[in-house]
Amino acid sequence: MLVVVIIAVIIIYFFLKNRKKSNKKSIGRIFEKVRQILTDEEIQNENLPPIFKSFLKENTLERSISRYFGMTPNEPIRVNGSLGEVIYISMLRTPENVPFIGHRLGSVNQLDVYEICSEDFKDWRILFFDLYWLQKDKYAPSGLTLSLNDCPLISAINKFSSTFPNEFWPSVMDATKDLLGLAAVRTTIREIDYSLSSRPEHHNAILKKILVEVRAEGIGPDG
Repeated sequence: MLVVVIIAVIIIYFFLKNRKKSNKKSIGRIFEKVRQILTDEEIQNENLPPIFKSFLKENTLERSISRYFGMTPNEPIRVNGSLGEVIYISMLRTPENVPFIGHRLGSVNQLDVYEICSEDFKDWRILFFDLYWLQKDKYAPSGLTLSLNDCPLISAINKFSSTFPNEFWPSVMDATKDLLGLAAVRTTIREIDYSLSSRPEHHNAILKKILVEVRAEGIGPDG
């Protein structure tokens, strides 16, 4: 009887051990798939609707840009769809290497408009995006850089949020799950000190003007 018990314990032990290894491998495969989606533009483009994909053009990666790049509808940032927009914002950094968060205000003349701010709330901007390109721009708006070598964990949403930047953690979690099927979100957003989140006066003036324009084109409620 004792021998039977010992054998049963050994079988259970190896079963649980193998299952644990299998679970680790499954989790590893999931994260690798997400990493590929976030870093590989060809994979991102494969997941776009066929009609949308038919409009995508080759991006001219080397071209002249001005100091107003990204901040005017005359010089929008070229990206590959909605996911391209949020990935681009997620790669943005201030000179002090502080990342950004952002939300979509709406669209004007077929350009998407986003409000973004650095996680320390020292840099607020309105950015314009042109979605119909096969590759994202590798240029950054004036005074900023793009973190091109790291996997860009998501920090922006392709929806409007009336409470932005407050209550942003649950918003970015939900929006990223909708977009990717998994909440690959930058965890530093949870630690943001929202007591500092007051918009600067000059930014507020620009924001109010832009909101009038995007609402004229039919902006809806949150999301």
